[in-house]
Amino acid sequence: MTFDLLAEMLRCRCLYNSFSASAASFLSPTVVPSASSLPRLQQHASEPPSSPASRVNGRAAGSRVFILGRRKEEEVETSEALRALRAYSMATKPETVEVNIKVDMTLKKDKVRDPFKGPVVLPHTFGQETIILFVIESSYHEAALKAGADIVGAEEIFNELEEETLNFDICLTTPSMLDGFKPLQRKLKSKMPNIRRGTVVGEDSIPEAVRQFKTRKEFRSDKVGNILVPVGKVCN
Repeated sequence: MTFDLLAEMLRCRCLYNSFSASAASFLSPTVVPSASSLPRLQQHASEPPSSPASRVNGRAAGSRVFILGRRKEEEVETSEALRALRAYSMATKPETVEVNIKVDMTLKKDKVRDPFKGPVVLPHTFGQETIILFVIESSYHEAALKAGADIVGAEEIFNELEEETLNFDICLTTPSMLDGFKPLQRKLKSKMPNIRRGTVVGEDSIPEAVRQFKTRKEFRSDKVGNILVPVGKVCN
């Protein structure tokens, strides 16, 4: 690997302040941008190196090789960063692209916010597929399957849950079926349907609920406010 290529790959390591649905098109495996389509990076690549006599921001003046700890992060648009990741990717198999977000954890001068977590819904699925079990009245089975649920059933599902013979990641249900889950709380643990978590849904919300749980990713902050969220895959 040449120093030029290494430097340009390092340049692509930027912090994102936001990630929108438009990012999905740049991560599409059918469109791979070339380095020539990134004029700003091409301009940097064409700059001739100079003598390492003087040093600026942790590098020799004119050099494209930085000491990461001393280099000031360069801010770029999300679309440009994603195009650069595609153009300079050397991966032979899909690699995960992550957004690194830094948030202010300070509530007051003498008080710090507790770490927090939550879901984010992305425009498309990627990575390992989420298997959804939907326990719902038989009249809604077709609607749940059409929406993308993997396993659908009614009261007969409770016996299989008791015997722990079903493999699934998320369990959705409706308010009318919730009572049947009460004896299963210890077995289901974190997979127990819960109104607060959004896994108990109305019959009119079946398609939207399945879509959200198929495409959502969980995020969690650390004590100092860093959040790392996977948002897609990139591969040559």
